[in-house]
Amino acid sequence: MMDDDEFYRWYGPWESLSPPEVAADGCEQLWVRRDGAGPWLADLGLTPHDGTTWISKRDERIRLPFDRATFVATDGIRYLRPEVSLHMKAKLLRSKDDVDLDSTLPLLRPEDVDWLRGTIALTQPDHPWLAVLDQRRSTIRRGSPPHVER
Repeated sequence: MMDDDEFYRWYGPWESLSPPEVAADGCEQLWVRRDGAGPWLADLGLTPHDGTTWISKRDERIRLPFDRATFVATDGIRYLRPEVSLHMKAKLLRSKDDVDLDSTLPLLRPEDVDWLRGTIALTQPDHPWLAVLDQRRSTIRRGSPPHVER
Protein backbone atom coordinates (compact mmCIF):
# COMPACT_ATOMS: atom_id res chain seq x y z
CA MET A 1 0.00 0.00 0.00
CA MET A 2 1.17 3.48 -0.67
CA ASP A 3 0.77 6.34 1.74
CA ASP A 4 -1.99 8.87 1.12
CA ASP A 5 0.53 11.40 -0.15
CA GLU A 6 2.37 9.12 -2.58
CA PHE A 7 1.76 9.05 -6.32
CA TYR A 8 2.96 6.57 -8.94
CA ARG A 9 2.90 6.55 -12.70
CA TRP A 10 2.53 3.54 -14.92
CA TYR A 11 4.19 4.20 -18.22
CA GLY A 12 7.79 3.34 -18.57
CA PRO A 13 9.02 2.34 -15.14
CA TRP A 14 6.62 2.22 -12.18
CA GLU A 15 7.97 5.01 -10.04
CA SER A 16 6.94 7.34 -7.26
CA LEU A 17 6.09 10.93 -8.15
CA SER A 18 5.67 14.03 -6.08
CA PRO A 19 2.29 15.77 -6.57
CA PRO A 20 3.48 18.49 -9.00
CA GLU A 21 4.86 15.78 -11.29
CA VAL A 22 1.76 13.55 -11.40
CA ALA A 23 1.22 14.15 -15.11
CA ALA A 24 4.07 14.35 -17.57
CA ASP A 25 3.98 16.96 -20.33
CA GLY A 26 1.51 15.89 -23.01
CA CYS A 27 -0.39 13.54 -20.68
CA GLU A 28 -4.13 13.68 -21.46
CA GLN A 29 -5.44 11.00 -19.12
CA LEU A 30 -4.64 9.88 -15.60
CA TRP A 31 -5.91 6.61 -14.15
CA VAL A 32 -5.86 6.48 -10.36
CA ARG A 33 -5.65 3.56 -7.95
CA ARG A 34 -4.39 3.18 -4.39
CA ASP A 35 -1.57 0.77 -5.30
CA GLY A 36 -0.34 -1.43 -8.13
CA ALA A 37 -2.59 -4.34 -7.20
CA GLY A 38 -5.72 -2.34 -6.35
CA PRO A 39 -8.69 -1.60 -8.59
CA TRP A 40 -8.80 1.56 -10.67
CA LEU A 41 -10.67 4.25 -8.74
CA ALA A 42 -10.86 7.09 -11.25
CA ASP A 43 -10.13 8.00 -14.84
CA LEU A 44 -9.24 11.69 -15.03
CA GLY A 45 -9.17 13.50 -18.34
CA LEU A 46 -6.58 16.26 -18.40
CA THR A 47 -6.92 19.25 -20.69
CA PRO A 48 -4.66 22.19 -21.40
CA HIS A 49 -5.13 25.52 -19.68
CA ASP A 50 -3.51 28.92 -19.47
CA GLY A 51 -4.00 30.22 -15.97
CA THR A 52 -7.77 30.40 -15.52
CA THR A 53 -8.53 29.70 -19.19
CA TRP A 54 -9.51 26.21 -20.37
CA ILE A 55 -8.10 25.36 -23.82
CA SER A 56 -9.63 22.65 -26.00
CA LYS A 57 -7.22 19.87 -26.79
CA ARG A 58 -9.14 19.48 -30.07
CA ASP A 59 -8.35 23.01 -31.24
CA GLU A 60 -6.45 25.59 -29.21
CA ARG A 61 -8.52 28.41 -30.73
CA ILE A 62 -11.41 27.19 -28.56
CA ARG A 63 -11.01 28.67 -25.10
CA LEU A 64 -13.29 29.42 -22.17
CA PRO A 65 -12.82 30.81 -18.72
CA PHE A 66 -12.32 27.80 -16.45
CA ASP A 67 -15.50 28.56 -14.51
CA ARG A 68 -17.50 28.61 -17.76
CA ALA A 69 -15.99 25.35 -19.09
CA THR A 70 -16.63 23.47 -15.83
CA PHE A 71 -19.08 23.19 -12.96
CA VAL A 72 -18.90 21.82 -9.44
CA ALA A 73 -21.49 19.10 -8.84
CA THR A 74 -23.23 18.38 -5.55
CA ASP A 75 -20.51 15.80 -4.80
CA GLY A 76 -17.97 18.64 -4.72
CA ILE A 77 -16.13 17.41 -7.83
CA ARG A 78 -15.48 19.73 -10.78
CA TYR A 79 -16.60 18.40 -14.20
CA LEU A 80 -16.55 19.65 -17.77
CA ARG A 81 -19.91 21.16 -18.68
CA PRO A 82 -22.08 18.94 -20.90
CA GLU A 83 -21.66 21.08 -24.01
CA VAL A 84 -17.89 21.07 -23.55
CA SER A 85 -17.87 17.29 -23.15
CA LEU A 86 -19.96 16.96 -26.31
CA HIS A 87 -17.50 19.22 -28.13
CA MET A 88 -14.73 16.79 -27.14
CA LYS A 89 -16.80 13.74 -28.19
CA ALA A 90 -17.73 15.21 -31.59
CA LYS A 91 -14.35 14.36 -33.12
CA LEU A 92 -14.79 10.59 -32.97
CA LEU A 93 -18.22 9.99 -34.62
CA ARG A 94 -19.10 7.01 -32.41
CA SER A 95 -22.64 5.72 -31.88
CA LYS A 96 -22.26 6.01 -28.09
CA ASP A 97 -21.49 9.72 -28.53
CA ASP A 98 -24.62 10.11 -30.68
CA VAL A 99 -26.59 8.65 -27.76
CA ASP A 100 -24.93 11.16 -25.42
CA LEU A 101 -25.86 14.01 -27.76
CA ASP A 102 -29.47 12.82 -28.04
CA SER A 103 -29.88 12.52 -24.27
CA THR A 104 -28.05 15.74 -23.37
CA LEU A 105 -29.21 18.14 -26.07
CA PRO A 106 -32.70 18.70 -24.61
CA LEU A 107 -31.07 19.78 -21.33
CA LEU A 108 -28.84 22.49 -22.81
CA ARG A 109 -29.63 26.19 -22.71
CA PRO A 110 -29.86 27.99 -26.08
CA GLU A 111 -26.47 29.64 -25.55
CA ASP A 112 -24.91 26.24 -24.80
CA VAL A 113 -26.32 24.80 -28.03
CA ASP A 114 -25.00 27.84 -29.92
CA TRP A 115 -21.53 27.42 -28.37
CA LEU A 116 -21.44 23.69 -29.19
CA ARG A 117 -22.57 24.31 -32.75
CA GLY A 118 -19.96 27.05 -33.19
CA THR A 119 -17.10 24.85 -32.00
CA ILE A 120 -18.12 21.93 -34.20
CA ALA A 121 -18.61 24.19 -37.24
CA LEU A 122 -15.14 25.64 -36.65
CA THR A 123 -13.37 22.30 -36.33
CA GLN A 124 -15.50 19.96 -38.47
CA PRO A 125 -17.71 21.93 -40.88
CA ASP A 126 -19.26 18.77 -42.41
CA HIS A 127 -20.06 17.08 -39.08
CA PRO A 128 -23.48 15.33 -38.99
CA TRP A 129 -24.28 16.82 -35.57
CA LEU A 130 -24.56 20.28 -37.12
CA ALA A 131 -27.95 19.44 -38.63
CA VAL A 132 -29.15 18.06 -35.27
CA LEU A 133 -27.96 21.21 -33.49
CA ASP A 134 -29.62 23.43 -36.10
CA GLN A 135 -32.89 21.57 -35.56
CA ARG A 136 -32.61 22.05 -31.79
CA ARG A 137 -31.81 25.75 -32.22
CA SER A 138 -34.88 26.12 -34.41
CA THR A 139 -37.07 24.37 -31.82
CA ILE A 140 -35.72 26.51 -28.97
CA ARG A 141 -36.22 29.73 -30.92
CA ARG A 142 -39.87 28.82 -31.55
CA GLY A 143 -40.44 28.98 -27.80
CA SER A 144 -39.80 25.45 -26.63
CA PRO A 145 -37.53 25.93 -23.59
CA PRO A 146 -34.85 23.50 -22.54
CA HIS A 147 -35.96 20.90 -20.01
CA VAL A 148 -33.59 22.00 -17.25
CA GLU A 149 -32.96 25.46 -15.85
CA ARG A 150 -29.54 26.25 -14.40
